[in-house]
Amino acid sequence: MMPGMPRKLRTMLPLYVGFIASGAISTLAAALLPAMRAEIAMTYFQSGLVLSGTFMGMFAAVLVTGFLADRIGHPAIVAAGGVFLLAGLALSAAAPAYPMLLAGVVIAGIGFGFFEVGINALCADIADPDKPGASMSFLHFFYGTGAIAGPVFASLCVDAFGSWRLAFASLTVLPVAVLILLGHAGFPKHGISGAPGSILPASGAPFLVAAGFAIVAYVGAETSAYGWLPLFWDSMEARPFAFSAPLTATVFWTFITLGRLLFGRFVDRLGFPRYLALSGSAALVGSVAWHFAPGPVPTLVFASLLGLCCSNVYPAIMASANTRFPEHTGFVTAWISLFAAASGFVIPAGFGRIADAFSIRVLPLALAALSASILAFVAVGWFVLPTGTARTPSGHGRDASST
Repeated sequence: MMPGMPRKLRTMLPLYVGFIASGAISTLAAALLPAMRAEIAMTYFQSGLVLSGTFMGMFAAVLVTGFLADRIGHPAIVAAGGVFLLAGLALSAAAPAYPMLLAGVVIAGIGFGFFEVGINALCADIADPDKPGASMSFLHFFYGTGAIAGPVFASLCVDAFGSWRLAFASLTVLPVAVLILLGHAGFPKHGISGAPGSILPASGAPFLVAAGFAIVAYVGAETSAYGWLPLFWDSMEARPFAFSAPLTATVFWTFITLGRLLFGRFVDRLGFPRYLALSGSAALVGSVAWHFAPGPVPTLVFASLLGLCCSNVYPAIMASANTRFPEHTGFVTAWISLFAAASGFVIPAGFGRIADAFSIRVLPLALAALSASILAFVAVGWFVLPTGTARTPSGHGRDASST
């Protein structure tokens, strides 16, 4: 135990630190990509695989955790994530060539996947049932904090110390901290809620499929935005002011994080369907406007607005799904994470192919197409399909889609 520390903080601290680590890892490769390409030869397609490597590993991890999370306990999943993340970061830092670099990023992605499932499931277990959206959004605020810090730290390592490897090596302290804090958090062996061995109702499958594909579209847009923004920025010949390319990803993530901190409460007030529909619509309009005004200043402005508009989409979908199936938080979180991993693997690499064939300048149009896809799947999952029930303090059911 940790004397003097409030129990709630002691319980949540490993989750917060874990998501800071996850956020930093998710943006680190994109921010370091120009420096890595200068030392290790790779095409745009190979670069896209590096950007997607975290999600390759995440995909493998969530395939396993979907079956195990509610059986062996959510804290054990988080602990396994810390071990894989530590190993992947160390391997990436020592990589002499492209294959070992890609392998290190994939192994770190396995840790990322274990964190994604275990941490989100633990948050769903202990969240205030009257504020599931706000609770999940606040947790993801720490993910955003890490995502902001990742490119800033990467820029510091490259510009001040001339080493992209230093960034990978230094971040090993975060999974070590999670493992230490987790041992003092006081979680029960099998988490806090859940029903190991129970079967998810078949009636929930259509909603989970729609939610999964909405996540595919969202994560594809998010990873493409922060992953390719630095190279999009470098592609502009005339820039009226000096601005480090890796910091463009920081601008995007700064506004995502601000949105999660400031607007998370509105997810519960508006309800999941209305919030998701409004966010998708705003992202679509902003992406189209960016395509027609692709200069340096508009790029920074629209990157900021896109981050703000989409800030709570992922936690809102995660919270909505878990409130419908409160006894299966491990499975549901792994299901959502599986679609997220597949998207993060396929879409950035696929956009790399498009950029090789056409130009990286088509990025805003790609984001517009993905925003339209978010709207389509939200319409199906939250407006067309029948609603489910969610837990409340009194135990009575309520419409989970209109929380």
